[in-house]
Parts: sequence; C-alpha cells; structure tokens
Amino acid sequence: MYERNLALFNESIVDRPLVDMVIPISELRDEYKKPKFIEQIDWLEEHGFHSIRRTRGDGDCFYRSFGFAFVERLFHAVDTHEAVRRAIEVLDATLPMFNAMAFDAISYEDSYNIFKELIRDIVGGDDGKITTEDSLVKTFQDLYDSNSIVYYLRLATAAQIQLAPDDYAPFLTNQDIPNSEETLEPQDFNARFVIPLGKEADDVQISALCRVFQMNVDIAYVDGREDIRDNAHKVRLVPFRSDIDEDAAPISLLYRPGHYDILVGKYHE
Repeated sequence: MYERNLALFNESIVDRPLVDMVIPISELRDEYKKPKFIEQIDWLEEHGFHSIRRTRGDGDCFYRSFGFAFVERLFHAVDTHEAVRRAIEVLDATLPMFNAMAFDAISYEDSYNIFKELIRDIVGGDDGKITTEDSLVKTFQDLYDSNSIVYYLRLATAAQIQLAPDDYAPFLTNQDIPNSEETLEPQDFNARFVIPLGKEADDVQISALCRVFQMNVDIAYVDGREDIRDNAHKVRLVPFRSDIDEDAAPISLLYRPGHYDILVGKYHE
C-alpha cells in the first residue's frame, strides 16, 4: 500500500500545485476501494474534519504543510497582532540556533526573510504589503518561495536535533531501511534525512520542528488500520505537543502512507 500511494503521489509531482485549494475530504473516497480506508475517511468527516488542502507529493509535503498551516492559523487567532508577534519571536529564536550550528548566513537569510515577511505582512508591513489568505496560497505555490520556506524549516529541524542530541539520539536511525536499528550521529542523520530537499519526515523530524516552533500538531493516520488502543477510533491520531499552552488548538495534518496533507475543520474555523 505504501508503494501504491507513493506512486500515486509521484505521478502528481508535475500536475499538482505545491499547495492546492481546499476540497471536501469526501473526495478522497474515490481514490480507495478498500472499506477500511473509506471508513477512516468517513470517521474524520464525522469528527469535524470536513475538508483537506492537498500538497504536492515530492518528499517535502510535511514541511510544506507545516509551514502553510503555521501561517494560516494566524488569520484565525483571537488577537492577530499578538499571534503574529509571537510567531516572529519564534522565528527570530532560530537565528542563534543557526549561528551555533555555524550555518553560513547566505544559506538561510533569504529563506528566513521570505517566511518572516509573509508572517509580518498579515498585520501590514512597513512597505505596505499585506498577506491575505489568497496571497498565502500563491506564495506557497511559487516554487522558489515555497521551497525556500521548506529549506528554512529543514534547517531549523536539523539545528534542534543537533543542539539537543540527547533528546533524539535513540531515534536517529537509518530511515532508508524500514525498522532499522542502525543509529546515526546527529550530524550524519541531518545530512542524510533532514536538510536535503525531497527527504520525507518521520516522527523525530516532526517532534523536533514542533519544539522549535512551540506548536501542537495532530497527525491523523489513514492507513487502512484501526487504532488498536481504542476500537471507537477508526483513525490513529498521534499528538505532538510543544506549545507553551497545552490546550492550544493543534495544527492537524493527514498522513497517508508516504504523504502529508492539511486537514481542515474542527480547530480551523
């Protein structure tokens, strides 16, 4: 099933936008014939996730989904100015991390500025630019801007892993080999599985990025299996909690074998 999904997403690389428009989640039913998948899609819809925003299946889908959702949630904040201020504060905190990693400034300054200006302009920038929900989509559909943000997020993830090695060491395995017990040094792991564009993210990368950005994220796994811990749940929901406010609404992402999309609904409105 993983190979089937991967082939499906690889075929979409040229045709599908990097970040697409929102569609009803029910449209996913047409892509699967197995009852378990359809049951899981229906369960998500019944529990408030009525739509999805697709991303291109190019190996960067987690980072692209995270980056888009991180910005999009600011439009729905109770206090938009405070939410933007906090988001920029989080971004600014990555710069000392990059310095500690001895990253060449030329490798991240442009990426950092693109992301920061996109967030800042939600409340209006000094140059009169305004980030709207439509312009957010256009930015993430632009290959250069979108990949620049993805690269910045990858560097932030790598810095977190390498600067807090004891927190991640047991989980830095060879991701090219399923269920591998081969552990790697943080620098080697980052060079192989975090920094390069096109490398998929696993739990360790997700956890690290959530910690950097102080975000809560829920991953809903639609994989044809039921959550064995609770028969009432047709979908396995995996929480990653790093927000200072434990009750803060999470970003919700949909995982299908080999791919991430953005779930819309429940915490969205």
